[in-house]
Parts: sequence; C-alpha cells; structure tokens
Amino acid sequence: MENKEVEIEEDQETFAQLSSRKYFLASNGKLEVESKKEMKKRGLDSPDRGDALALSVYLGKIKKYTGSAPNQEGAAGLGKSSYWRNK
Repeated sequence: MENKEVEIEEDQETFAQLSSRKYFLASNGKLEVESKKEMKKRGLDSPDRGDALALSVYLGKIKKYTGSAPNQEGAAGLGKSSYWRNK
C-alpha cells in the first residue's frame, strides 16, 4: 500500500463484481457506487468480494451501523442465498 497499488489474484468472480457495479458523481462532487438494492433490481448478485476490496483501500469515514444484531434463532437462518435472493 505504500506505493498506492493493490494487487489481487486473478479471479473471475471478483473481476465481474468490480466491473458490473455502476457509479456516478453525486451533487457534492463525490464518487458514489450503485447500492446493492439497485444492483439486485438489475438481477445481479451481492458484490461481497468487490465490497471487501473497495473497503480495504477506502480512506474516508465509514458510517457506523446502528441497528441491532439478530438473535441466535434469527441468525441461524441467515445466509447469502436466503437474504439476497429472497428479498
């Protein structure tokens, strides 16, 4: 990271996630990426790997999640397929 370069392994799924997400320039001049909700409307899977890579190099302030964690019973049924495809 000292030379501001990121090296990632060649991986088709990660590349697809990074290249399929739309972005735009917001009115405040900041670059914003398409929300997962909008991606889902376009029939795309959750970009988990792409998000992890983007967050690994992000230097700005991250909004703190203020919701509550699911209880043990509720968490047992959670998974990528149960959330992303059924909502």
